Amino acid sequence: MNWIEIVKQLPRYKDFTIVEEPIKFKDMFAGQNIDCVQLHSTEVVFDTIVGFCGVFMWHDNTLTPLDGDSYSENVLVLGYDWFEHNGEKCLDILVGNDW
Repeated sequence: MNWIEIVKQLPRYKDFTIVEEPIKFKDMFAGQNIDCVQLHSTEVVFDTIVGFCGVFMWHDNTLTPLDGDSYSENVLVLGYDWFEHNGEKCLDILVGNDW
């Protein structure tokens, strides 16, 4: 099974929009301020995807890790879902292995 088939079967990802063509995060969300961006890896392992793999903030077109890890603003976005948490604008993104 490929990652798209798996994602469509997992309740956690039911509201995600899958993009037609992967696009760099910095291009897709340029000019937006997002308090929390959660990354979810679509790498397939044991017939499911890895899922949550990190979190960062995106303000003034600058990426700031929130968990001490490092991330690339050039990560390719495969899908996304907006949500609000404690009044903050937040975003979940599906990514490959280039984060």
